[in-house]
Amino acid sequence: MTDVFRESSGNRRGFPSLHRLRQIGLWLILGFTIGWLNMAIFGGVGAKPSLYLDRFDPDIYPAIDIGHTPPVLVRSDETVRLEFRFACGYQLPNLQACRPDATLFATWAPGDRFAPIPLVEENHDSLRVLTAALPAAHRDRQTLRYYLDVRESQAGVPVRYPSVGTIEPVVVPVYTRIQLPAGQQLPTELVLRLPWGNGSDNAGLAAGSEQVTVGPDSLDVSPNGTIALLDHVNTRVMIVNTHTHTSRSYAVPVKGVGDVAIDAAGRVAVLDMVGVPAAGSKARIPQIYQFDPNGKMTVTGSVFARRPGGLNSDLTVLDRADGRMVRPLTANGQMQNRDTQRLSRSRPDLQVQWLDDYRTRLADLQHGVAVEIMSDTPLGAVAHFGRVGQAYVSVFEWMQHLRVV
Repeated sequence: MTDVFRESSGNRRGFPSLHRLRQIGLWLILGFTIGWLNMAIFGGVGAKPSLYLDRFDPDIYPAIDIGHTPPVLVRSDETVRLEFRFACGYQLPNLQACRPDATLFATWAPGDRFAPIPLVEENHDSLRVLTAALPAAHRDRQTLRYYLDVRESQAGVPVRYPSVGTIEPVVVPVYTRIQLPAGQQLPTELVLRLPWGNGSDNAGLAAGSEQVTVGPDSLDVSPNGTIALLDHVNTRVMIVNTHTHTSRSYAVPVKGVGDVAIDAAGRVAVLDMVGVPAAGSKARIPQIYQFDPNGKMTVTGSVFARRPGGLNSDLTVLDRADGRMVRPLTANGQMQNRDTQRLSRSRPDLQVQWLDDYRTRLADLQHGVAVEIMSDTPLGAVAHFGRVGQAYVSVFEWMQHLRVV
């Protein structure tokens, strides 16, 4: 036995050693595993994965997502810089990179005659960005309008941005400049205090070691001072009477980011920005719900906005994808279908253009008012801009401070 063992270990007859057999076995197992994974992922040698393009929706979940911040308020003598970023929602065969081609079409004249504009490719921190610099207006004061045609050649996927109409910034010849004085601290009055929890007089708070702490998403105040608070953690709306200091609540089917609006009659509308899954698609369609003063749901339906930005008092929804207003409800409170919502998209009368932390442009298109607000201290983001009688109120938010102008 000893001699045989020595002969095998010495491999004098040409047989593989025990160590070598183990190596071969491991390589065979590894090769089989890689082959099986290849079959599972790609469906066999040379096969292409299905793109499942029917799961996309041009209004709410396009096959190619286009990242673009549309210019809102510009001066007529300015040059507008446009930047476009792309992200494909599907996977190409053999893990190839998705590099969509795009053509920018622009015009400065009325009608539908658009000219193709060359785009310049830039690298922004390893991210491919297509750019163009265009005049806001021509000498005859005709203003810029544009749209983008995108196509990914390997999958043959076409996408138009925006899906309907064009992007058209508001061009103003002159802005009235307002230099704000140093902010003055004003006394405040506590209107409402709610402890955290899930009781009738509590506001929901979700917190954990591995998740972001979230609380109520939104609130609105009616003309008579009644507060509507969207408590999405507890999936309800709380109605608080600030005069009697009493509250009531009713359930709403909102579990994510949303907004709320209440009118003088006590009717409440809730926008669910996350929405519900669309049939046969990965898209989620934002939803709107309306309740009568007793909390009974009277209207429910879909809002066809790609990036809903909030609910206005007239129940229109700002789509941040193109800066247009979507009108999901008629004046009589009836839901409008997808095609009607697409055709009813309009530009809001009140416009905001954040320039930097120290400068912001505000405009009322209906009344021909356009101002540029400047400050030596940071203004921050515009949390609210509205018209009150013959005046305007702007609320700026910077860090933990609010500034009312």
